[in-house]
Amino acid sequence: MPIFSLADKQLIVYGAPGTGKSFGINDTLSSLGFNLTSEVERVVFHKDYTYSDFIGCLMPNNSTAGLDYTFEPGPFTVALEKALENPNTN
Repeated sequence: MPIFSLADKQLIVYGAPGTGKSFGINDTLSSLGFNLTSEVERVVFHKDYTYSDFIGCLMPNNSTAGLDYTFEPGPFTVALEKALENPNTN
């Protein structure tokens, strides 16, 4: 039985580790027809999780040309890019 309905857009699930939260979410999303690898972005918040972890940040790269910085997207930016590329999907 699904733990939430298709009308729900966001869901916060909390509880002790190992109690089946991820299993239940994966099972529900699969039964609703979602592709877990391309349509779902999972985020686990904890006390050390920062804004730059969620949005993204500049990270140093050591390349043959020397040191440069590239933007590493966080889960929010990844979800935003997917939504902009496919505006007619869930």
